[in-house]
Amino acid sequence: MATITDRPPGRRRLRTGVALLLLPVVALACVPLYARDEPRLLEVPFFYWYQLAWVGLSMACMAGAAYLIPMNPRRTNNHGGPQ
Repeated sequence: MATITDRPPGRRRLRTGVALLLLPVVALACVPLYARDEPRLLEVPFFYWYQLAWVGLSMACMAGAAYLIPMNPRRTNNHGGPQ
């Protein structure tokens, strides 16, 4: 039986990167969690500033995922396609 320490280190990074990509989708898909008026931030209802906050958080999640998920190391020819 394989344990967590037997797995290659890249798999853990890949799973963490995928989780970072799914986090904003799940957080914004659960509309009943944030479909309310209070608390207000500078007179802006919670519904709007929650979504606006996720713009920056989504960028941070995507940047973290891009760092964690390995790129495909295949070489390309001069035309941009695979060799």
